Amino acid sequence: MRIKDIELDLATHEVVALKAFRATLWFKLILGFFELLLAVVIKTLPEHLWRDITDWLAQSHNPVSVALANSLEHFDTSAQNFIVFYLVIHAVVKTILIVAVLCGRLWAYPLMIAVLVFFIVYQTFDMIEMFTYGMFALTILDIVLIWLTLKEWRIMKLVYTSSTDPRAQPETQAQEDTTPIKA
Repeated sequence: MRIKDIELDLATHEVVALKAFRATLWFKLILGFFELLLAVVIKTLPEHLWRDITDWLAQSHNPVSVALANSLEHFDTSAQNFIVFYLVIHAVVKTILIVAVLCGRLWAYPLMIAVLVFFIVYQTFDMIEMFTYGMFALTILDIVLIWLTLKEWRIMKLVYTSSTDPRAQPETQAQEDTTPIKA
């Protein structure tokens, strides 16, 4: 069943939520691409360039630049490897689940929710250690995505149930009245 067919049977707020969900999924796919790109940049940039970036940011009076410079001061090979590992795993797992959800695979919805909860828990602990607005925004986006995923999952379960249950299918042939007509 196509999304347009589903939208015909939904209330306006459900259609808006469904479209917001789809838009958020596409945004997260694009974000996943940039996470992979960032992982490549982080892994391939030499250490002396990181020091130059840190020095350049530290000269700025912008609080965001100064905070970023402070976090880059402690950027070593193990931190670099961990960040690259996290970005790649985050992007790949997210991409697989988002593609499965966009294809309408019911098994992907609860798995996506579980993975997002795991990432939210990790991101929350990470923010407790060192707060960043980027991580905060990502966490809020993941929370909204869980809520939208739950809404669509309920809708898709109803659609799936109604399309596979023979009792939910409209009858295609009119039943003939077999009672004899008395004259």
